Amino acid sequence: MKKKLLVVWRILVAAGMTCILLAGVALAYRYMKYQERCKRRYTYTSPYSDSYSIERYKQTIRLKSIKTGKYITPVFEDMYEGTVRDTLTVFMQKNLRGYLNVYTGKIVIPAQFDRAWIFSEGLGAVVKNGKVGFIDHHGELLIPYRFTFRKQWTERVDFLFMGGFCTVIDSTGKHGLIDKTGTWVVAPQYDYINNPVNGLRIVRNDGKYGVMDESLQFRLPVEYDWIILEQKGFLVRNGAEQQLLDLDGKTVLQPFVHNGTSVLRYNSGQVNGAGEDIYFTSDYLAFKIGDKTGLMNRNGKVVVPAIYENILAITNDLFSCRIASERFYITVNNKGEVIQ
Repeated sequence: MKKKLLVVWRILVAAGMTCILLAGVALAYRYMKYQERCKRRYTYTSPYSDSYSIERYKQTIRLKSIKTGKYITPVFEDMYEGTVRDTLTVFMQKNLRGYLNVYTGKIVIPAQFDRAWIFSEGLGAVVKNGKVGFIDHHGELLIPYRFTFRKQWTERVDFLFMGGFCTVIDSTGKHGLIDKTGTWVVAPQYDYINNPVNGLRIVRNDGKYGVMDESLQFRLPVEYDWIILEQKGFLVRNGAEQQLLDLDGKTVLQPFVHNGTSVLRYNSGQVNGAGEDIYFTSDYLAFKIGDKTGLMNRNGKVVVPAIYENILAITNDLFSCRIASERFYITVNNKGEVIQ
């Protein structure tokens, strides 16, 4: 018996070692392929100008004149190639940021900043020693380094001027808005102010959301649990209720909006010829509002508000509802009444 166990043990050890070896070979192969990709040269024309091309090689980037075939920049670690609504874009050299002209490929402002953003409405946000300031196209500091920058934020903050204003952060971590002179036009008192979409900025404070318009007046007060800006209006949520408001912030376009439904099925207590349980489809649907679940009939009438984490059908008229943040379920009937 002991000999048999020893043989089985040796077989299992050998199989385990083989699996580890194969996994190591697979990882090594993938790493080699990655290194090969890094060594390839990728050359392509700039989306802004046909006077120079962009060459990427071994995780570096350089610009080359198409006319002469010579390099017109030193080696960069990276360059911003997204949409630029200005003449300048950001490049990174030796972990510092500078600016180059997207049409000529020439460096305009040498790499000297810890962080930098593309220019917006004539100003570029830059970081030195953990503080944000704003420069002009010549690199002159127009708004001093007095706003806070941190590498880790719960939500991304792009220091871009839009509609004449820019979201910035004070020393306490609160968000406000400044104009192009660096003057506070909205005092730093909010947890987050999003960049505007069609002139509308979503604002958050103490877990509640509101909407500020182009004139920096609140279209919606900061009192909603959630707000999504949609093409037709504002999808707003408060507790178990969600509705669609017009962009005027007052007119109700849809008094009840959910985020999807799911069919509920329950065990009939019967089995088929194969001995398998037979399930029936309930006359009721589970619906979602955010991360909470409610119950409605097939006509869309809500019988249980969206206050539960999950709902399961017990019978056609009884449902097991899990209370949010708890491990236990309660039983509710098709009128929303809790069954003791």
